Amino acid sequence: MSQHYFHTALKGEPITVLMGWDRPLNRFFLVVERQSPGPGQDDYIYLSDMDPAAKAHLPSDYAIKLEQLGITLPASVLQQVTMDWMTYSANRIVTHDGCGGFDSVDLPS
Repeated sequence: MSQHYFHTALKGEPITVLMGWDRPLNRFFLVVERQSPGPGQDDYIYLSDMDPAAKAHLPSDYAIKLEQLGITLPASVLQQVTMDWMTYSANRIVTHDGCGGFDSVDLPS
């Protein structure tokens, strides 16, 4: 599975967004997680696996979901997740910055 991370803030709260391509399941996924949940807060703001309405056939569908949540997705995430899907990549971990740059590690299969 490819894992693309970026750190940002939502309403002043630090969050981590994880989007990727799950090759064995043949689908995309999205996780939005609080970095430091407060008392009574859930760790997760959004989990695509727990959303019965999630019908993301392309990474751009999750970009729309993030926009609905008030989160801007770096273009590099969309480009790289799409590339993972098109090349049937697996075991790739990528950290994106907000300026279009990223660091990638390919793990052995």
